[in-house]
Amino acid sequence: MNAGEALERCLSRHQDLLSQAAHAIVSADAAPHTTKRTPAEARRKQERRAPRREQYERVVALHQQGVSSVQIAKQVGLARGTVLTYLRAACFPEMLPRPRPRQIDPYLPYLQERWNAGEHNARALWREIRAQGYGAGDEQVRRVVNAWRADPHNHGNQPSTVAGPAKEELLTYSAHKTRWFLWKPTADLTDVQAKYIATLKDLCPQIADAQELLLRFRTLVTERDGEQLDPWLDQSERSGISEVMGFAQGVRRDYAAVSAALRYAWSQGPVEGHVNRIKTIKRQMYGRAGFTLLRRRVLNQQTSAP
Repeated sequence: MNAGEALERCLSRHQDLLSQAAHAIVSADAAPHTTKRTPAEARRKQERRAPRREQYERVVALHQQGVSSVQIAKQVGLARGTVLTYLRAACFPEMLPRPRPRQIDPYLPYLQERWNAGEHNARALWREIRAQGYGAGDEQVRRVVNAWRADPHNHGNQPSTVAGPAKEELLTYSAHKTRWFLWKPTADLTDVQAKYIATLKDLCPQIADAQELLLRFRTLVTERDGEQLDPWLDQSERSGISEVMGFAQGVRRDYAAVSAALRYAWSQGPVEGHVNRIKTIKRQMYGRAGFTLLRRRVLNQQTSAP
C-alpha cells in the first residue's frame, strides 16, 4: 500500500503530463462526439477556477517564505492535505472531469433493443421504461433518441448507448486511477488504457522508472526474495525520484522488520487480529466502560468460545 501511495504522489507532481497523455490517445472516432463548451460555460468554468488558482499561488508563495504547511493551512483556510497536494504538484492541479451516472443509464440496453425493433417514438419509449421503474421525466429519453437520430452512421440498427465520448475516452485520468493502471499487468489493461500508459511513460521517463522500482519491491514482498532487498534499496535511494527515495528511506528505517518479513513465514497477523477484536469490543461500549469491564468481556469471550 505504501509503495502504491508513493507512486500516486509521484503522479500528482506530473498532473499536467497525465492530461497531455490522455488527450494524445483520444481516438479520432471520438473527436466528433466530444462535447464543446459554449462561451458562457467556458466563462463559468474560469470563474470557478480563479479562486482555486489564487489559493494555489498563495500556498506556493507562503511555502517559499518558509511558512510551515500547518500555518499555511490556517492562513489560507484549506485542509493541510490540500496544502500538501499543492506543494507536491509541479504546477497548478486542475480539477478533473468526473463522469456522472445518469438515471437513464440502466435502461439504455432496453431502449437500444426497442429502437432496433423499430420503436423510435421517445414518448412511447419513456412510458415503457417508466413501467419498469424509471422515475424521471421523458427529457433524458428524448436526448438519447435525438442523439441516435442525429448520428449519421446510425441507420436505426446500431444506436450509440451514450451521447458523448465513451468512458474509456475521457480526456483526463486522475493520479489515483493512473496509479492502478501502472500497478496492473499490461495484459489486464484495455487498448485505450495501455496506449495511455505507454504515452505517459514516453512523456515522462521518471514515471516509468518509479513504476519499475516500486513494482520490483512488490515482487520482493510477494515472492519473499530477501536477497534482493539491499540492491533494491541502493538503487531506489540513488534514483533521484523524491517519492521513491522517501519510500526507500522508510523501508531502511524498518529494515529489520521488512527483512524478517521477506525471509520468514511467520507474521504478526494473529496479533493484529486480536488487537482489532479488542478494539471492536471497546467500541461496542461507546467508550463509557473502563478497563475492568473490557477485560472481563475479552476473557469471557475467550472462555466461552467453542
